[in-house]
Parts: sequence; C-alpha cells; structure tokens
Amino acid sequence: MSRPSIFVVSAFATAAAIAAAVGYEWLPKAALNAWPLAVGTIGLALTQRVEAPRRGVYLGLIVAAFVLELVGAELPIAPIALGIARIALLALVLLTLYRRPIDEIGATTDGVNWRTISFGAVVGLLPTAGPWLAVWVTRPAALVLNPEWRYADEPLWGAIAALVGAGAILFVNTVVGEEAGWRGYLVRELRGRTTRRRLVWGTALVFALWHIPFDIFIGDMDAPNLVVNQFSRYTMGLVYVHVFIRTGGSLIPVSVAHAMHNFVLYQLIAPRGLLAPEPAGLEGLAVAGGYLLMAVALVFVVGRQARAIYPEWTAPRPGPLTPPSGTESAGSEPRA
Repeated sequence: MSRPSIFVVSAFATAAAIAAAVGYEWLPKAALNAWPLAVGTIGLALTQRVEAPRRGVYLGLIVAAFVLELVGAELPIAPIALGIARIALLALVLLTLYRRPIDEIGATTDGVNWRTISFGAVVGLLPTAGPWLAVWVTRPAALVLNPEWRYADEPLWGAIAALVGAGAILFVNTVVGEEAGWRGYLVRELRGRTTRRRLVWGTALVFALWHIPFDIFIGDMDAPNLVVNQFSRYTMGLVYVHVFIRTGGSLIPVSVAHAMHNFVLYQLIAPRGLLAPEPAGLEGLAVAGGYLLMAVALVFVVGRQARAIYPEWTAPRPGPLTPPSGTESAGSEPRA
C-alpha cells in the first residue's frame, strides 16, 4: 500500500473511532479535538526526510493543543485564562514555524507576508460572513448580539481574550492538524506523481468524505443535510487546494483561510456564538445559497489564479513516442 493510501485509510479510521467514541459518550466531547490533530500526526509520521528532533517538536505542539482543550473543557478554568493560554500556544506554533520549519509539508514562514495572509483571510470570510453581511446591510435586525453568548457574563477584556483565544486555537488545530495532513502531507506527497484532476478533485473529495463520521455520530444529520454538507465541504476543499498551490505550498495562508471560515461558523453565528442570526422569510435560504454560490465562485476564481502554477505540481504529460532503438525518425540527423 502506498503512503498516500496509508494516510487516507488511517485518517478515516481515526475519524470514525473518535466520532463514535464521543457520540456514544465513551469519551468527553473535548476529545473531538483529537480528530483534526490526528490527521496532522499521521501526515507528520509519514513525511520522509525529517529529523527526529524536529518531528518531535511538532508532535509536542499537537499534544499540547489536545491537552489544553481537554483540560479547558474538563476543569473550571476562567475563559480569560484559557484564552491567554491558547494565544500563547499560537505564538509558540508561529515561532516554531519560523525557527524550526519543515519544508516537506510547507510548515514554514518563508514566502509568507501580509498579502498572502490577507488573501487567505478574505477567502475564508467570503462564503461565511459575506452572505450574512449582505443580509445585515439590507435589514440590520437580522443579525444582533446574542444574549446567550458563551462569554456574555465575562468582563469585557476577559470576553475579548476568550474570543481571540478561540480563534487562535482554531488556527493551531488547522496549521498542525487538518491542513498539515490534507494539504501539507497529501497534496505535497502526490506532487509530480498524478494528474491535476486527481490532485485537486481527488484530495478535495476525500477531505469532504472524511467529515462524514462527525456528521453522523455528532451532528446526527439526515440524508439531505448530509449531502448538502458534503457538497459545501467539497467545494471548500477545492478552494483550499487552490489557495495552497497559489501561495507556494505554504500551510499558513491556507490555514488562515480555513480558520477564518470555521471562526465565523463556530464563534460568531453558532447557537452560543457572539451574534444571533434571526433571518426572516427567505433570508435563511438566501444565506445558505449565498454560501454555496460564493464557494463555487471561489473555486473558479482562485483556481484560475493557480492555473499557471499547477504544471509544477502535476505529473508531466507523456511526450512524443521515441523511435525504436536502431532506427531513425524521418527528417532526423543520423546518430554519430
């Protein structure tokens, strides 16, 4: 079995095991944090030509992220303290990317600047925040502060630290977890070994299907919602591959895009998020449709921007047939 196949099988197996264990309450809900981090662990373990000490540092960051979230959920830690700890972990991750990069998976700050970071942020925000912003502009009452926000009882600075910390841990889980595995390992491992269609469409498809155990065991979704969710994840998976390629195969811009996307969904418009969406009439349908349309548009726009770079990442096309040994093609010079 090839290394990419081992990665995909292991990723699906761990996802199913973790989702089932949490869904049946064999493990606490905070253990779900192991789900994205496991992908980064598998990818890092399969990556070749990485020094053991450097690999150990990144595995230590993965363990730290998991333990921090588990302790934060199971012990009565003040949100401001947990937020500061998450921000400190983010700073440590960024320092590691700068001082101890792993170029084999794109875990480096080389080539990263405010332009690529801003590009990633905009890509992540457009499908999620864009439709809601459009609805809010036309009817401000559609989006108000949520009185049941999880940090509503905290002092202002405590609530700010908790919210920033929530964004920080989303980025950490992405840059050493999901993106390190799906893009940093799998896409780079397939570089120069497959067609563009398989590199983009194939990896995006397995990325989307990898979420199914979560939707079944945790989300308890019915068939229609399951199909819609997989389609939205597939389109965003395509976008993430395009962003990864367009920005030189670096984990940071694509992780910013992924983290910003999840931040809006889980921290701003979730049931206990900062904002309380109150759509009226067809506004909810318009928001859902706007998300899908924006995601599809990004697939084409960002994909077009990355088109010129893809030949460096895909297998070379077969050249003209070589004449059999001992013969000369018409019009060619005789061999010496």
